[in-house]
Amino acid sequence: MKQKIMMKEIAKRAGVSCTTVSNVMHGRRDKVSAATFEKIEHIISEYDYQLNIRASLLAGRKSLLIAVLDFRKTEDNDKVEQRYCQLRALIEEIYANGQYALIHFPKNVEEGICYARTWGADGIVTLGISEKKERQIAEACACEVVQKVNINRYNL
Repeated sequence: MKQKIMMKEIAKRAGVSCTTVSNVMHGRRDKVSAATFEKIEHIISEYDYQLNIRASLLAGRKSLLIAVLDFRKTEDNDKVEQRYCQLRALIEEIYANGQYALIHFPKNVEEGICYARTWGADGIVTLGISEKKERQIAEACACEVVQKVNINRYNL
């Protein structure tokens, strides 16, 4: 079993700041030289380091979690498969932005609010509800609505 390591130790071994390690963890190549990026990735891989979201939340940092709340209903199996492919593409885009996605299929706005609050989401993506209800959820959770500019290409 590999030794557990903290971000501070990775930074020390690489001779960089914790901010630089965080930039690598979130794929921000524009903020770190290629050599440093590779060096830190090697250390992360060597120790199988995983970001501890709970520790980040306790420290008052952003969770990097985006709650994807899908209110759409469908009984058609063909549409279920299409929806799965669309959601998968959306999740991959969220992940490519250095964030994490949690998918939920709430029955109502209150359930969506509860879900996003419980997980400490920094942002929400809603599908199948009005903008008014979307704002209601975002305000209740004190988080932002993730813009749907890129999402629309998935025909959600």
